[in-house]
Amino acid sequence: MIATKLQIALWVVVMVGGTASAANPTAVKRLLHTKICPGCELSETVLPPKTNLAGADLTGATIRDANLSGAILRGALLIGARLSGSNLKGAELFDAELYLAGLQNVDLNDARLDGAKLNGAAFVGTKLAGAKLFGADLEGAVFEPISLPDIQSISDAIGLKSLTYQQSPSALRLLRKEFKETGLQNKQKEITYALMHQERLEAGGIEGFLRYTLFELTSEWGLSPLRPLWLMALLVLPFAGIYAGAIVRPGKSVGLWRVWDKDRIRQDIGTAVPVQLNRANSSVAWNALYFSIISAFYVGWHEINIGTWIGRLNPHEYTLRATGWLRSLSGFQSLVSIFLVALAFLTYFGDPFE
Repeated sequence: MIATKLQIALWVVVMVGGTASAANPTAVKRLLHTKICPGCELSETVLPPKTNLAGADLTGATIRDANLSGAILRGALLIGARLSGSNLKGAELFDAELYLAGLQNVDLNDARLDGAKLNGAAFVGTKLAGAKLFGADLEGAVFEPISLPDIQSISDAIGLKSLTYQQSPSALRLLRKEFKETGLQNKQKEITYALMHQERLEAGGIEGFLRYTLFELTSEWGLSPLRPLWLMALLVLPFAGIYAGAIVRPGKSVGLWRVWDKDRIRQDIGTAVPVQLNRANSSVAWNALYFSIISAFYVGWHEINIGTWIGRLNPHEYTLRATGWLRSLSGFQSLVSIFLVALAFLTYFGDPFE
């Protein structure tokens, strides 16, 4: 439904072109009488306060520099409407549909936009002081107002992470600051995502790809701080598959080896020399998975090492070691894990992208 309405809005913007002119008196009368006036020219219209236009169809209408202060526009269809420069101070726009609406330099101070569909709308130079947006849908909206709406209400809005800007990110940064000072940490991180996502798109090329791979895919720029740990755990299986292949087809210089502790208590168990693992002398799945787990969790600081702790769960007094390129792969897995653990820690307890 949303996609369909956005397509309609795009069509309206293209088809209803032209420059603003004075309102057509016939169009104004039609609007007040029927509330159906799609594509109408209503620029510079002045309506009495509290004019009831609830449910009006103003799809694609041009309403520039009009005075609709306090107008009742509950559930109105303003898809693709161009309202630049208009006065909608204190207007009631509950559940109104403003997909791709042009709200440049519109006065929406103290307006009620609760539940409004504002997908792709342009808040550029818009006055939003005191405006309420409880439950409003801001998916893909351009957010560059000159004043911010009620913070508690916009925190309840949908699609904050998809907000964007055309010229300046100042309004988004100010909104993030307000969320932070209000203690709305998750909303703060949604705005951080919106800012960093656009910066990543603008960077493009190799830099954009690296930003996406290292930070957006892994943690959504801090919005999903525990995702790195889930990725770390999920990577255990594909790496285990590679290690299993090395056990099934061991090479002279590449393989997994069982190395018994020289000072083990049970000297009657094990061998003095390392034993290369193969299908005949080991459980392929178990050893591959075990080696992948200890490689993934080979993360520590000074005397603390999680991989060592996991190794002690093994009831036998031996360790598994890799040779050749398999050893390098194990090292790479450990480096990836260290990065993911560090990213999870920093994004969970801090704001590294601000």
